[in-house]
This record gives sequence, C-alpha cells and structure tokens, in this order.
Amino acid sequence: MKNKMFKDGPAHTKAWSPPPWDGGHGQAGTLTPVDDLSKVRSFETGATRDTEEGKYDYDGFLSPLVLERYAEYMNKHRVQSDGNLRASDNWTKGIPKSAYMKSGWRHFFDWWKVHRNVPVPDGTVPRQQLMEEALCALLFNVQGYLHEHLKEKIDEDYYWENAEDEYLDRQNRN
Repeated sequence: MKNKMFKDGPAHTKAWSPPPWDGGHGQAGTLTPVDDLSKVRSFETGATRDTEEGKYDYDGFLSPLVLERYAEYMNKHRVQSDGNLRASDNWTKGIPKSAYMKSGWRHFFDWWKVHRNVPVPDGTVPRQQLMEEALCALLFNVQGYLHEHLKEKIDEDYYWENAEDEYLDRQNRN
C-alpha cells in the first residue's frame, strides 16, 4: 500500500512532503465558522482575525540567534568531501535513524568535552567555535531523527486509519 502523504512509496525511500496547509481551520481548503465571536480580534483598521488562543507561538518558542547560527552551520556543511554542493533539503530524502543516533552521540561527546574543558585534539580551533559546531551538529541529528520518527508515525497512522476502508473496498469488489 502506498501512503498518500508520500508520493511514490514508503517514507524511508522518498522525501517527505507536508500535508496540504489547512490554514488552521480543520480540513484542508475548508473554513469553519467561528461559533464564539469573543474569539475574534478587531483592529483599529477594521480588520479582524481569530485570537491567538490555542495556537503555537513560534516567535516565543524559537531563538532567531540559534536558527541563524544553525543555518550558517548547515550551509557550510552543504559542501561535500568531493567538492559538490548538496541541496539544502538533501537530508529529507531519508537518513536512517541509527545514523542520526551514532552521529548525535559523537557530537554530544564533543559538546560535553568542551563543556568540561577537556583538551581537544585540534587546539587551533577556538573552543567557542567547537562548542557551536557541536551544538549545531547535535541539533541537526536530533531534528533529523525526529523527522524520521514523525514520518513513520504518519505512515502508521495513515495505515491504521485506512486499513478497514481498504479491506471493505476489496470485499465489495469480490
């Protein structure tokens, strides 16, 4: 069975695409009427919007300093050992969770050593830079692992949500 969320097959072989954006209104492309007008904000201009109640506060949850440093790290590491430049979203094609785990441990260990002031092999790189590189690498591995985990969850949820319907469709055709 092919998952509709993944264009051509299982999650581990194809790049993940997010589901269609629904604008926060339930089903993609549909609008849900606002039952409680107290949940609507009005602005001096006359414009109206739903309140922010129950919505994620990305501005509050994320640090622009961290995201900018992480983007700098990711851009730097787009250049492969053979000199070719990989696409910025190359990692979404699928990397095994075991690879993320092994790499994550190595970078956690690097971070830990710098934190504990343990001597590092290459004393020419400033410790602050080593710390940032290790933390960005760890962030990459944590994000990639979670990405793969969520893809599996989407595959599994889709399978179980549609298994009964597909079974009944096959029964009706026979």
